[in-house]
Amino acid sequence: MPVTVTLQTLIEACLRRLWPGVHPLIEVANTGGSTTTIVETDATYSSASANAYDGCRVHVVAGTGNAESQVTRAGFAAATGTFTLSPALGAAPDTLTVWYLYGLHYDQFVNAINRVQNGLYLPAYLPLSLVADGDMETTGVGDWTDVVTPTTKAKSTTAARVLTGIQSLQVITDATAEGVTSATFRVYEKEVLQVSVAGMLDVANADVIFRNITAGTDVSPSPIRLNDEGWTEARFDITVPDECEEAAIRILSGDTAATTFYVGWVSVLRSGPERYVIPTNIAGGQTVDAVDIESLWYLPLGVATDVNYVSVPFSKALEPFPYWEIRREYRGANSQQLFIKEKPPGPLFYSFRRALPDLTADTGTTEAPEDLVVEGALAELKRILFERSGDPKLALESRQHLLAYRALLDKY
Repeated sequence: MPVTVTLQTLIEACLRRLWPGVHPLIEVANTGGSTTTIVETDATYSSASANAYDGCRVHVVAGTGNAESQVTRAGFAAATGTFTLSPALGAAPDTLTVWYLYGLHYDQFVNAINRVQNGLYLPAYLPLSLVADGDMETTGVGDWTDVVTPTTKAKSTTAARVLTGIQSLQVITDATAEGVTSATFRVYEKEVLQVSVAGMLDVANADVIFRNITAGTDVSPSPIRLNDEGWTEARFDITVPDECEEAAIRILSGDTAATTFYVGWVSVLRSGPERYVIPTNIAGGQTVDAVDIESLWYLPLGVATDVNYVSVPFSKALEPFPYWEIRREYRGANSQQLFIKEKPPGPLFYSFRRALPDLTADTGTTEAPEDLVVEGALAELKRILFERSGDPKLALESRQHLLAYRALLDKY
């Protein structure tokens, strides 16, 4: 699994850096509070002023309804450690974690972190294909239609079941010749297509089939049977038959009814120059622009298995493919296009920069390095505090965090 960090962890790291040594800061509320009070018994201090926390913003992590409020004027009862709040919380915060944000709002932390997120484009690579959702990056399974009635058809993010990208397609069957078919794609009679399907089996075996949709028949040399628990690749060339105008790729259970298989990719490429439309939205709603594509690679045929046309993917390293260019037409119906100028020697993968999505919940996770995000967020938060107070020390600290952030960008 990728190393991830939650929004909660990022905010708490920012809080500790913003207000070092300040108490309370990140606390678990005692029982006895209400929708308008928080009890922190370890905050009791006989000499504290009732006005010590006037206006301090508080945020209840995992609170229901309204989770943010602020301490009222003279709202601290020093003898009991009770904070009086307005407006009312959605529910009593008893035993929940409470953040004391002081001069900042929860939304300002989230916005500062997401500004950093939005500015990070992390390396990624995905296969190119004529097949809709051939890279398995689309949210949901709308591009994969049932053949018969498989018991399960879903996207999986389990690391051991994903070969490239964020997710794979999981299919569980309870009958033979059952599974999924791709959306149809248009073909030309007599053209030669290169088909590559990466799959792995948890149970039994599965067949990869090139389907002539026009005639309702399977095209030789398919079906190709995958029967390994590790990832294997079915790769073969297909000559499109006469009168075939539309085709699809099917992956079906083989000779065993109870079958579980995963599909890493389904790549279908033409044998000559061609234009491919780049998916602009991939898993998590992240947008890809053709300008983010840095290079193109092809996958050489891997080590052979005991089945004809089946090999081990990535048993040979990706090789650069230089015969391509991008075309962008931002107002066009197909705005991001990749032109392949020569016959690809294997399935093609485009290397690009994947944008990170906004974090919208405290439990949301990011693959970005924690220290990088925190430094960038602190630069923004210190700037907000400086603009409010005019304290030149805060302006200097904001600048220092920005320099640290840029240094970390170079590092990563």
